[in-house]
Amino acid sequence: MFKRVAYALLMTSSVLYSQKSYTLEQCIKQALETNIDRQFNKINTKLAREGLKQSYRNLLPSIGAGTNYSIRYGRSVDPNTNAISNTDFFSNNYSIDASLVLFQGFLKQHQIRAAKWNKLSAIAEEEEQKFSLIQQLLPVFFEALYTQDLVKISKEDLIIAEKLFTVTNKKFDLGQQSQAAVFDADADVQAAYLNEVKAQNAFAKINLSLQQLMNIEAGTFLLVNKPYIKEVSKKIIEDDENMYDKAKEASPRLKKLFYSRKGLIKQLYANKSELFPSLSVFGGYSTGYFETNIDPVTGRTIGFQKQITDNASQYIGVSLQIPVFNQWNTRSKIKQQHLNIELRDTEIKQNEQQLFQFTTQLKQEAKALSAELNWSIKKQKALQISFKTTEKKFEHGLIALLDLLQVKNELFKSKVENIRIQQQLQMNQKMIDLYTGKLNQF
Repeated sequence: MFKRVAYALLMTSSVLYSQKSYTLEQCIKQALETNIDRQFNKINTKLAREGLKQSYRNLLPSIGAGTNYSIRYGRSVDPNTNAISNTDFFSNNYSIDASLVLFQGFLKQHQIRAAKWNKLSAIAEEEEQKFSLIQQLLPVFFEALYTQDLVKISKEDLIIAEKLFTVTNKKFDLGQQSQAAVFDADADVQAAYLNEVKAQNAFAKINLSLQQLMNIEAGTFLLVNKPYIKEVSKKIIEDDENMYDKAKEASPRLKKLFYSRKGLIKQLYANKSELFPSLSVFGGYSTGYFETNIDPVTGRTIGFQKQITDNASQYIGVSLQIPVFNQWNTRSKIKQQHLNIELRDTEIKQNEQQLFQFTTQLKQEAKALSAELNWSIKKQKALQISFKTTEKKFEHGLIALLDLLQVKNELFKSKVENIRIQQQLQMNQKMIDLYTGKLNQF
């Protein structure tokens, strides 16, 4: 049975090495490239950029051209002579006009500034989506890494259990162990098998979650992690005593809210501009061709080219519009905009408070996990020595099998605990990197 387990472990290792492997950076890159929500954000950013361009175009004069062709039947007024006509006739007109706003309370200038902040807000929202996706992926990656290591430890524990079963069985044949000891060794083997199955199932479940975040269909794959560096958490804590300030500066959420608030203020100024008079200049050119325009000498309709020239008219002018009363719509919009700014200020304060609480939590968690890991490493080393000593005692018949199994199971639990703390600490450190802007190279 021991040979079968060893062969299975060897085959599993060869399969793992033949699988495609992913580092944390590769997982993040893959998730960012294929995430559908980010596509929406990119489109929104393009819309904001186009809105800014259009706000500049609004400074240009507006120019329009038009023409019409009409046929009149029965009794109607001749547009050329204003006389009543009882015959059918046709006419067509041509016109071109232009207007330019000289002053409108700086409305368009404020709209340009608001569009600039809206563009920056859209870019920050795109960054926020990327930040959120990485934040979502980190615990899944390290949980998958933990279960992957758990599978490995479970297989190693199974090999040890199989070895003890083989040794106990041989001693039973020699009369050095009881049948009960053989049963205990076999029960331990079955428990080790169960632990391996649970570990495999846990890895398969979290592996599926990771695949869905990365939007791939690769089956099971190998996760590669950089080796844990001792005292790294202590260094991070020392370097990031002002973690909150760094997180506040790097937070895309706060940037988006700040830019949005600036845009709301500029839009408030734009709304106030509607209370000012507007001054504009305009001009145009028009002409037409009428079938009733008759040459008195020849009695025929005057030619098209001559009518276009003769009927031409031009006009220029200045327009002044003064708002007097529009059901308090503008006043209401100004008041609503003030409330929107107040709402955004409250939202900024809320996010700053949440960020402060979370960064404090991260620092506290890093200290606690660092201390736990140090003791966990010492405990595992002590149990490894204890297991080797106990195993030799069992081989010489100085202790019972149950004592050896108890130490073996304690060692297994210690290994599981150790990798759990390591993965939690590394995830904590990556989360600190994310919040302090050190993980923004993607």
